[in-house]
Amino acid sequence: MLVVDDGADLEQSPCASPTRDAYDESVISVACTALASVGWLPDEAARVVQDVLTDEPDSRSRRWTARPDGWTTYGWRAMADRLSLPPWQARRLVLVLRGTAARPGLLPRLILGKTVRLDAAWRIALASTRNRRSPAPQLPAWADADHPQQLAG
Repeated sequence: MLVVDDGADLEQSPCASPTRDAYDESVISVACTALASVGWLPDEAARVVQDVLTDEPDSRSRRWTARPDGWTTYGWRAMADRLSLPPWQARRLVLVLRGTAARPGLLPRLILGKTVRLDAAWRIALASTRNRRSPAPQLPAWADADHPQQLAG
C-alpha cells in the first residue's frame, strides 16, 4: 500500500499491467502510481516497472552478486538500451525501484506487503528519476522490524 505523508491513500493511476506474471497486479499498480506522482506517464511507468521486475543479472553483473553487501542495481545499462532511456535515468530508476541490500527500494517493500509512506524522502528519491540535476536518490532506511533479514530469521 502507498500512502502520502498526510496519511491519505494516493489515488491509483490507471497504469496498465503489461503482464500478470509472478507479481501481484497491485504491486505493479502502486509502483506505477508512485512514478506517475512525479511526472511519469502511466504507460512509461508501467514499462519501467515491468522491466525492473523481470530483469535478471547477465554474466557481467553476476560477478558482483556474490559481494556480501549485494549488488542490486544490475541491469540499468541494458534497461537504458531496451527502453531508450538516458543511462543516468535508468540507473536512478533501478536504484529507487529495486534498491540496495541495505536500503531496499519501492518494489521489494511492496512485494513484502509493507505500507510505503510517500513522505518527503520518497518524493525526493522518485523525483530524482525525472530531473538529472536532482541529487542521487537516497532511499529511506528499513525500520528494524521490517528488515528482510529479520523476517527470514
